Amino acid sequence: FHECGDVFSCHLVHNPDRESELELLREYGKDVPEHLLSKLTDVFCELREAVVQGRLSYPYSTRELVNIVRHLQKFPTESLHSVTDNVVAFDKHNVSTVKILREIFAKYGVPIISSTNSLSTRTLAKPQ
Repeated sequence: FHECGDVFSCHLVHNPDRESELELLREYGKDVPEHLLSKLTDVFCELREAVVQGRLSYPYSTRELVNIVRHLQKFPTESLHSVTDNVVAFDKHNVSTVKILREIFAKYGVPIISSTNSLSTRTLAKPQ
């Protein structure tokens, strides 16, 4: 801080509300099914709420969500669990964190895998 602390200014940028985030995702994932964009948005809203509640320490942001959608847009045949696993890769070594992540992702039917076990590798069915 002594050498350069006074030249930086920190600003907190909040994540957008759910509808704004969905609108943003639609732009990045024009060919990604709407029901999948909605599920992913719900997952990330709940992940952020888990941070507020103190259950998780890493605040998953719109940036990670956009990266998932961009990847799905560019590589539509890649399995969803491998894409989501990439986002949670750092946390998958903490057993208690993996448990929380599994609960949240499973609640919305979005698959993730951990270092040793898979939560689900099923594909998402379009809601009826």
